[in-house]
Amino acid sequence: MADSSSDPARRDASDALNDLEAVLARIPGLGQLTQDFRALRALIIENRPPRIAAMGRRGCGKSSIANALLGSEALTTGAVEDTTKSPAWVTIEHEGRRLRWMDTPGLRAGGQPDRGEQVAEMLANEAPDVLLFCVRATQVDSAIDDDIADLRSALAAIETRTKTRPPVIAVITRVDELPPPIPKQPPFTEAKRESIQQATNVLKAHLERSGVVTQSIHGVSAYAKYFADGSLAIDWRHNVDQLAVALFDALPMAAQADAAVAFEASRTLRRRVARRIVTGTTSIAFFVAAAPLPHDLVLLTPLQGVMVLGISFLADRNSRARMVAEWTAGMGINLGAGVAMRAAARSLIKLVPGFGSAIAGSVAAAGTWALGSAATRYFVDGATIDETRTEFDAIKRTGFSREALSAIGKPEGSHNEEPHPEDPSPENGTENGSS
Repeated sequence: MADSSSDPARRDASDALNDLEAVLARIPGLGQLTQDFRALRALIIENRPPRIAAMGRRGCGKSSIANALLGSEALTTGAVEDTTKSPAWVTIEHEGRRLRWMDTPGLRAGGQPDRGEQVAEMLANEAPDVLLFCVRATQVDSAIDDDIADLRSALAAIETRTKTRPPVIAVITRVDELPPPIPKQPPFTEAKRESIQQATNVLKAHLERSGVVTQSIHGVSAYAKYFADGSLAIDWRHNVDQLAVALFDALPMAAQADAAVAFEASRTLRRRVARRIVTGTTSIAFFVAAAPLPHDLVLLTPLQGVMVLGISFLADRNSRARMVAEWTAGMGINLGAGVAMRAAARSLIKLVPGFGSAIAGSVAAAGTWALGSAATRYFVDGATIDETRTEFDAIKRTGFSREALSAIGKPEGSHNEEPHPEDPSPENGTENGSS
């Protein structure tokens, strides 16, 4: 996502949040909202592309994983010669989706045993958010100790330099090569799934024996071919969606919004980011309206404007401007004007609170929840403006859902996220393990 300093809409949203927090910091009892403001800033203002590093031998399919996640042939892949000659961070961009990727060479390719040290040094200089440990499915029990030793060296170098250790996700790549040989493409037979589970168990045992802690283990096939126009010609990807979810969960909050936009099969992740924005904003709206403040609408209007702008940033970048214009006209809500009301909010800093609240907290929160839910349906789910208006009116009539009530006042990260009927589930849940 764009840097807030160069994106006018994001800059306005940042200014609005700063002014609102300055007002609320002067109100007794509202100090608990600091965490919600921090979360909104991370998701809307301070976000950045995720930094993901992939380690593994030549030919294990590291570049293919990046391509599979982005849904494009962004990185060159090769079956014979190592296509990555030296360790380097690269920014991969495809149709506005951005990913910071550690393009590591095969650790022992080309007769260069010191490559592992080079990679470790590069990782220490710019620490990854997540480290993918990639092992080819047919090699989980072949010279694996050397691979794990390289992983441990890289983790130690990062920890020495940064005093932190990134989470590790193990990826068993090219699972289509496991027996039986036919069929190679998903959906896999029960026999193939049993082979994948066996490979998972073997790698898990090796990692546990070596004392390496991983967040999870995923058996993945990343094979895909594209036409010249970028559309898919062959798609044999397997379990890539679940790997994307695991990566998202392991990322710091500041990198999650960009990750949700970057990963091709990301509607589920975009919905999760949108829901976090909505629950955080709803929590702030509840306490603002319940506090003894005059003119709380002056605070709620820019707050809701920031919320909708934040959700709109999750839309496809090529169509975002058109979608915002359609939303503004169809819903009768001027996002720019709403955020611009921060000037009025700023003037409240000089006022001493003492008036009864103009709006009940539950009413203000319900309206905020309805607006955020409608924005999510439009900008993330692709609903029409008529469907969006219908949902907005329905939520306003029925009031809070049980989920919305449970979200009020909870610290960020503890909100229960509502499942959606379109959310994908693992084709075979037994392929994921943790150690």
